[in-house]
Amino acid sequence: MRRNIKLILLFAIFVSGNIFFSTFSYCETSTDEASEKLIQGIRKFMQAMEELKEKKLLDEDGIPVNKKAYEKFQELHLSYTGIELKSSFEEYRKEVRRRQKVLRELKEKGLLETIEGVKILEKEKIYNKEAADAAIERLKFKEIHDLLSPKDLTLKKLEKAEKKLKDLIKSTKNEPENARAYFIAGLLHKDKCLLANKDRVRNKAKAEKYLKEALKLGYDEKDIAHSLNTLNDYFESPYIYFKDAKESKKYYFKGLTSLKSEKYDEAIKFFKKTIEIYPQFYQNYILLATAYLELGKFEEAVSSLKKALDYSFNVKSEVLIRKELANAYVLSGRKKEAEKEYRRILKLQPENEEVENVLEKKEEWNKWKEVAEYYRKAKESENKARKDKDRREEKDEYNKSVEYYKKILAINPKDKKAHFDLGVVYYILGKNTEAIKMFEKQIELYPEDDFHVFRAHNYSAECYYRLGKYEKAKEHWEVALKMSEGELYYVEVEKNIQKAEKKLKEKK
Repeated sequence: MRRNIKLILLFAIFVSGNIFFSTFSYCETSTDEASEKLIQGIRKFMQAMEELKEKKLLDEDGIPVNKKAYEKFQELHLSYTGIELKSSFEEYRKEVRRRQKVLRELKEKGLLETIEGVKILEKEKIYNKEAADAAIERLKFKEIHDLLSPKDLTLKKLEKAEKKLKDLIKSTKNEPENARAYFIAGLLHKDKCLLANKDRVRNKAKAEKYLKEALKLGYDEKDIAHSLNTLNDYFESPYIYFKDAKESKKYYFKGLTSLKSEKYDEAIKFFKKTIEIYPQFYQNYILLATAYLELGKFEEAVSSLKKALDYSFNVKSEVLIRKELANAYVLSGRKKEAEKEYRRILKLQPENEEVENVLEKKEEWNKWKEVAEYYRKAKESENKARKDKDRREEKDEYNKSVEYYKKILAINPKDKKAHFDLGVVYYILGKNTEAIKMFEKQIELYPEDDFHVFRAHNYSAECYYRLGKYEKAKEHWEVALKMSEGELYYVEVEKNIQKAEKKLKEKK
């Protein structure tokens, strides 16, 4: 089949799954026999590069490790593409490093697969397969993309785009473009949810229908996942729309319940299972990292958050992940890495005051390592206490943990987690009044942290109940109830309110 595409005349260098070209010569043409042959040759060359990697002849970045490896690289390139690489080994390495730097900077700025990014790549004489594919798709759907521009989106434009998409779906019934058309139709109805609130339910259902159809036709699961992420609430993870939904949903909610019940080892097991079934959703990696942090396993938390970045799909989600990653670096005493993450956040959100304030207080950063060490020791003591089956040393270990948290708060009275964690240890030790003070401080300092605020209210209610202050217990549980709507934990909180009400009746 002859198709109109932007033909790229090229000089190829393969690095880390990308093909770079020394020139960008664009022209509207039909795919001829010679260009098809070249494309097939490039594909074979890419496969050969994977084999070279396995033989350790290429490094992690896909660059030949020495001159001998480069000679093999040149030989394969000429054999498969018919193009001779004439640059020396040193020139080649220098050029590849330059190109990698450009790609990395574009990716950090979120420009890699945008029209603006492709123009920069053209100027730099670099061809990146993913960026080019994205550009070609935008060309195929250019008119529809223009109609769906978020800057001046209207219902009239959405309806016009919908008509064009329906025509496209009919005309591309058995082609890959069909899946893409369904995908865009899903996005269109998602936008309609925002513009036409009265028809929100109908448009949401249509969006889900089109997105599922795109999935069925083989469209990229990661993109579908991202779209469903923005269509549904944060904790209503969109993996429920995929195959194996029931199984995945089961592990997700078990993990969430275990996390809120402080059963961190269990939570880790369940979130890992959820990720194994569907790795596309960044929220699960954040929750897994949270469980690791609670156990003082900082490196595991960092690893999980780095994976979450692979599934970030907009600035908001990336900023959220990078904040958590910076926090994990802080707790592990890795000051330089934490600073890098904060600076990346500012590139994404230049007006982020919270991050600006953190960076302005660099003179306090030398205390981070000390805080991280106390935090590690506190978690170590808590883990020992939990594993003490005979309970002979349990109280001593928790008391050690208390002292470590006090040292953290002496260094930083506004530490984001120390108030809450100290409150939990006081609760375990039966020191209810002290626990309540810590939870109140947590709520006062970080009211926007829904996850910890919910738990702080729940723990406060438990403490007041123990002290026989049932009215106060009920108040805190009622706040926790509102915050847990739609979650499995809702039922348990509701039962606790009934328990407090029963005690209040008995008092009368």
